[in-house]
Amino acid sequence: MRCGLATAIAQRLGSAHQRTARPGEINYAFVDPYSLAHAAVGLLLGLLGIRLVPLLAIAVGWEVAEHVLKDLIPSVFPHPTQDTLANSTGDVLSALIGWAIAHRAAGSGAHRHSSREA
Repeated sequence: MRCGLATAIAQRLGSAHQRTARPGEINYAFVDPYSLAHAAVGLLLGLLGIRLVPLLAIAVGWEVAEHVLKDLIPSVFPHPTQDTLANSTGDVLSALIGWAIAHRAAGSGAHRHSSREA
């Protein structure tokens, strides 16, 4: 499935469309090596105090931007094939899991601190 805006921009600039990843390639499966990077970003943003809705907007926004950028400047990506829908969903979920880990750790740290004072 192509993003209409990405297609329009790519056609305007004369850029080729990157093909969608195939089975066995990076960007195809629900989870791939980049899932860890997405989880790390979610964890970092969670530790920085970013709330859930902004984190979700950042994660989904990156997936849209990544799609456009892979058509416009594929040379900056080590694996410029387009993500499958399953892979993009896995990337967003990985970021949410990282955020949840940070959020839970921060919450339990606050709970431990307040129980020491009692």
